[in-house]
Amino acid sequence: MHLTVHSKSDCPYCVRAKEALTKHQVPYTEIVHDDESERQSLYAALGTKFGRPLKTMPQIILKDGAQEHLIGGHDELMQSGLLQSWQALAR
Repeated sequence: MHLTVHSKSDCPYCVRAKEALTKHQVPYTEIVHDDESERQSLYAALGTKFGRPLKTMPQIILKDGAQEHLIGGHDELMQSGLLQSWQALAR
């Protein structure tokens, strides 16, 4: 399993999500999208792929083998149970 965090530099929710992942020792790859047009393209592509409109950062994606799952943003990460599950797997 692998996490990708799509973020932007001045995003407090991105910082909080990354802090939570780091605190729970969840490895991730960060891709920073500071360019507005690049972010809009990302929202459109991910929205089409996952079947829902997106318009905020961060966007966190879990890849498990060939499957990709959209976790969503900071709030969805905190509610997903992923952090607790990851800690249980690491033990």
